[in-house]
Amino acid sequence: DAAEASANGKVEVQDWLPGQDVGLLLLLTGGTPVLALAYDEIVAQQADGSVRGLGLAAPATGMGAGRLTALALPLARSLGMDRGFAFFSFRADAGGRAHLYEVNPGLCGDGIAELLLPGLFPGFDPFAAEIAAWTGRDPLPAGPLPAPRAATLLGTRLLPGNAAANAAELAAAASA
Repeated sequence: DAAEASANGKVEVQDWLPGQDVGLLLLLTGGTPVLALAYDEIVAQQADGSVRGLGLAAPATGMGAGRLTALALPLARSLGMDRGFAFFSFRADAGGRAHLYEVNPGLCGDGIAELLLPGLFPGFDPFAAEIAAWTGRDPLPAGPLPAPRAATLLGTRLLPGNAAANAAELAAAASA
């Protein structure tokens, strides 16, 4: 069944680890983060056992960006990811341990760059920041960004507030 649902007919099989999915976005210059944001990845398990992504909520409610950055930064450096955006996906288990399961260099999809980041940091252009970082310019020329506003990205809709504030909307999306 999984191979049929896959675009290329291939699947990756691994043990299921229950917990909360947490993403980490880093914007790097010279191997040093100038922006670190942890966000919750909101998923729902379907009746057939499959898992469907519903959206993202930031900042993360469980693990903070500082803790995740301490785990991710050595790996980023070892992979030569020293400038621009880098994304890391973790699963936080019931004991509070973070398990890394995915790493992506550059701006990713999922509405993060075009919807979530501008909603969290009004006036911030992640595409311009990415180009600046890769061309040796300051990706944050106006200085550090303020603390992010809380927001939930549900599909292509950006809602104010964290996942708890949008529980009804998320529940409706999960059952749809």
